[in-house]
Amino acid sequence: MKTKEILILALARVSGWLKKVGVVALIAITLCTGFAIGYYYKVMKENINAAQWKSIKTSEKTSVAINERGELLMINRQTGDYTVYEGEVGQTIFQLYAAKAYYKSIGK
Repeated sequence: MKTKEILILALARVSGWLKKVGVVALIAITLCTGFAIGYYYKVMKENINAAQWKSIKTSEKTSVAINERGELLMINRQTGDYTVYEGEVGQTIFQLYAAKAYYKSIGK
């Protein structure tokens, strides 16, 4: 055999072997990524306090205000803690209440 033929044969074998290794590596990386995403999703979901999302803020416990920048503030009357929302959130809430009051006034 000539050197060129040996080199071509060796490159063909190495190329075939690298393709197989590449496919296995791709599958392994995909599986590891999937497991990591699943694990961290569970961890992040457990960190969210469910009671925080399920609490109802009544008018006796909460005040609502708009600051000079047009941001919505929800103030806990008992603790004085407050949450600031973007101006668009305040406008959306206002529009909902305005629509509700309008439809109530026209009898719909």
